[in-house]
Formats: sequence, structure tokens, C-alpha cells
Amino acid sequence: MKRELRNAVLNQMNDLGEQEHRELSKQIVTNAVKFLDSHPFKTIAVTLSRFPEVDTSLLIKHFWQQEKTVCVPKSDGSTKQMQFYKINSWSDIEPGYKGILEPKVSSCESVAKSEIDCIIVPGVVFTFSGYRIGFGGGFYDRYLEDYSGVTCSLLASLQLEEQLPIEQHDVAVQYLITEQNIIKSGE
Repeated sequence: MKRELRNAVLNQMNDLGEQEHRELSKQIVTNAVKFLDSHPFKTIAVTLSRFPEVDTSLLIKHFWQQEKTVCVPKSDGSTKQMQFYKINSWSDIEPGYKGILEPKVSSCESVAKSEIDCIIVPGVVFTFSGYRIGFGGGFYDRYLEDYSGVTCSLLASLQLEEQLPIEQHDVAVQYLITEQNIIKSGE
């Protein structure tokens, strides 16, 4: 069921033209900036997106301009664990796990979970209560199970569903940021 939902939404996202995807990403990032700038976050964790995900490079550039600490995950495929590392420029990243852009661990400083004020959690399909279907690795559910900071996700409205199959280990995000609005999960 999860695989079918994931594939259906990914197909819808892939069907967006390049221009439409770019405009949608800009609208979502504009709302994300409004939300994130209204909080005193100093350290923000975010993934380095790839199509058809919302383009996080726009947000990362904004954070650097605001002199916030940006950290991105390094994934270990064998343990399904992640560690976040601070990046200061695009030269701090390289292709990593499954070709996803990740920090160069040799030149980047690791960031403790307790130091991260907000994590922007990726996903493919979401409910209004903040549950999500990601890309199937469970990395974020494991990382978030003992995280006490703020969590949010960037998504297009077409990625919202009324219900999803929820499992005991699934962790909901607190805020959903779309091109239309900012939704506090569960409301």
C-alpha cells in the first residue's frame, strides 16, 4: 500500500513541467521562509533535494544569507542511521548514499541532535496529522524518535492525503508547509 501511494504521488510530481515545478518550489519556499524566520532558529537541518522534491537549494541560500547554521544528513545504508553535518557552501557536498548529495565528512563538522533547532523532514506523501511516507529507508523515523526540536516538511498540496497506513515506529512532523499555507499538524 505504501509503495503504491509513494509511486502514484511521485508520478504526479514527475508530471509537473520543469517551469511549473520551479514556480511551485518558489511558492513553498516563500511560505517556509515566513514560518522559519518567525522563529528564533539558529541551526536548521535540511536535505539536499533532487527532482521531483521541493527545491531546498533556495532555502539553504536564504539560511546562509541569514547567517544560520545549515546542516545536512550523511546516511549510512548498512545501519539505516544518519548524522548531520554543517555545510558552509556548495563545495562542502558530494554524491553519497544512493547518489544523494551529502556532506563531505572529512571537511565538515558534525552537529549533535540536541543542537538542531528545526529539522525539515523530506517525504513523498503526507496526512494533515503530519504522518508521512518517505522514500522507504526509515532513516528519519529512527532519527526523530528522540528528537525534541521543531519538525516541518515542505510539500505540494497534491502530496496531501486524508489517510495513510501508519505503523508504530512512524513519527509525525509538527508543521506542513505547502504552496498555499502552513498547516499545524492535527488541526
